[in-house]
Parts: sequence; C-alpha cells; structure tokens
Amino acid sequence: MPLPADEVVPRTLRVAAAWGWRLIVLTIVAYGIWKVLAQIPVLVFATLVALLLTVLLGPVVTWLRRRTRWPRGLWSLLTVGLTAVLAAGVLALAGRWIAAGVSRTHVDFTGAMGRLENWLTHGRLHLRPEQIDSVITQVETWVAQHTSNLTQGAFQVGSSALDTIMGAILCLVTTIFLLTDGRRIWIFLIAPFPLASRIRIDAGFRSGWRSLSAYIHTQLLVAALDAVMVGTGAAILGSAFALPMAVLVFITAFVPIIGVVVGGGISILAMLLLQGWVAGLVMLAIVAGVQQLESHVMQPFLMGRAVSLHPLAVIFAVTAGSMMFGAAGALFAVPALAVANAGIRTYIRTPLRRPLRPVALTYPHEPPRTDG
Repeated sequence: MPLPADEVVPRTLRVAAAWGWRLIVLTIVAYGIWKVLAQIPVLVFATLVALLLTVLLGPVVTWLRRRTRWPRGLWSLLTVGLTAVLAAGVLALAGRWIAAGVSRTHVDFTGAMGRLENWLTHGRLHLRPEQIDSVITQVETWVAQHTSNLTQGAFQVGSSALDTIMGAILCLVTTIFLLTDGRRIWIFLIAPFPLASRIRIDAGFRSGWRSLSAYIHTQLLVAALDAVMVGTGAAILGSAFALPMAVLVFITAFVPIIGVVVGGGISILAMLLLQGWVAGLVMLAIVAGVQQLESHVMQPFLMGRAVSLHPLAVIFAVTAGSMMFGAAGALFAVPALAVANAGIRTYIRTPLRRPLRPVALTYPHEPPRTDG
C-alpha cells in the first residue's frame, strides 16, 4: 500500500511550500497595491508628509489644548497655519539671500572658474583644454543621470506647478484633520477587525507611532544642530550664502547619515568656487567634522535611544528607498522601517485574548477617554 503524500514529502519541504504560496499571495497583493498607489502619487506623498507633520505637531496641539478651553480643531488650524507661514518665511528669506549673494559674487564666480581652469592647465596637472572639456561633459552627464534617478522615482511627485500646489494644500488639510479627529479616524480604520485582534493592532500601532515620534523629533534636533554648525562656519568664513547653506543642510539632514554629506558637499563646492581653495578646504573640514559628530555621537546616542535601528540598517534603507522611489524614498525609508520594526515586534508580543470589558482606544496624542 503506497504511503500518503504527506509522509512521502519531507516536512521541511512541506513547510517551505506552505511559506512559499503564502509569500506569493502576499507579493501579488503588494504588487496590486503598488500599482494603485502609483496612479495617485500626489495623494500618497501628501498623506505621508501629513503623517510626519502630525507626529511633529501633535504634542504641541495637545499641550495647548490642555491649557486652554479652546477646541482642538482651532488649535490644529492655528498650529498648522503658523508652521506653514514660518516655513514659507524661512524659504523666502533664504531665496532673497541667494539672489543678493549671486548679485554680489557673480564676478568672483566667473573669476573662480577661470582660476580653476588656469590651475588645471598650467599647474602640476598640465591638463589640455580638450581634456578639461571632456571631464566637464562627463560630470554633467553623470549629474543629469543621477539627478533624474533621484527626482523621478516610482512615485513622480510635483510634475507640474498645479500638482505641487494641490499637494501642498492637500497635505495641510490632511494634517489639520489628523490633528483634530485622529482618534475617530483610527477607530474607524480598525473597526472591521475582531475585538481581540483589534487590541493587538492598536498596541502595534501605538508602539510604531511612538517610534516614529521619537525618530522625527530626534532627527529634527540633529538636522538643526547640523544646520547651525555648517551655517555658522560659512558665516565665519564670510560667505554670502551662509543662511541658504544652513537651510539646505537642515532639509537634507532629514535623510540620516547621507543627507548631511549631500548638503555639505554642495556647500563645499560653493565655497571652493566663490572664495577659493582655502575656504573650500576649511568648509570641507567643517562638513567632515559635522558628519563625524552626527555619525558617532548624535546618531548613536540620540537616535539609538529613540529608534532601535543599527546604522547599517539605516544606510541600507536609505539606499534602497532612493533607488526604488527616488528622493521621496530616501526621506521616508527610515521612518517606515522604524514604524515597522517597533509595530511588528509589539504586535507579536501582545497576547491574542478577548478582553473582559470594552477597551477605550485613543489616538496617541490625545488624553485617554473612558468611552468605548
């Protein structure tokens, strides 16, 4: 009598096959979600930025709400509005500094390019003009190719001015509603699940949200310190672009470890062209010091306490995110990894049991309530 198929096939192979078909189903589902989200990039990007702003501004709104009798919605509107005005003001001021600096340093920039070309041809390198032109062409091609890869990921955001305006408005409106009605939105989203599973999902969500909040607030502090150090160094060197450099470093530093290298590299190039090689070398030393301080002091002590992620995992996440989704992927890769790491661990550790009485689910930034 032949043996049953389950006894003929080794158990290891049966387990691998069970895992395999489940992974295939999950991959198909993920691919379907991917194709849907790829059709609405502005909505996806605006929602992700709104989540980050909600994490950043949520404690502020809660603190103001607890000390006044004003409605939470009013404080949400005022907080988001003031934040938008402040960001627009800083960018406008940086733009004015750039325009003023360009008008003052146009001759110096032209002269710097001439001195650089003269040093390359008549210095120790003794390069021919056609060699210099070939190198410049290769650099321009490389920059164009990599800029396209970074700015045109799978989700192309802001392809036109109208998309950018719509995305900004949608982001602000979404942030206001999340800050105001976050608790009701969250309860609505998990309401279809059984109560026992709902508790595990809520526990995982809270853990992931706390990890995301710790990451955002810590990265904000790290970016501010990086910007202050680079901007102060540029101001001491007498650069007319000290404030724009600080703003650039602050924005790029939200991409851990790699961001300050990109923003600092642009600052070094500007100092080299506009103020000579001495200022460029000094700025190189400043940026290198800031990068080392972030990598070996601020990231391990601040980010290590806030988010349990190894620096190698951060680098892999940023690289994979930038390759798959462009600049947006580099920005959101580490927050998504932090949320997934904390949320999944808590979900697994939370026992699956039905509570003896109804449990009040609250939004992480709102005080607990007694209603179900």
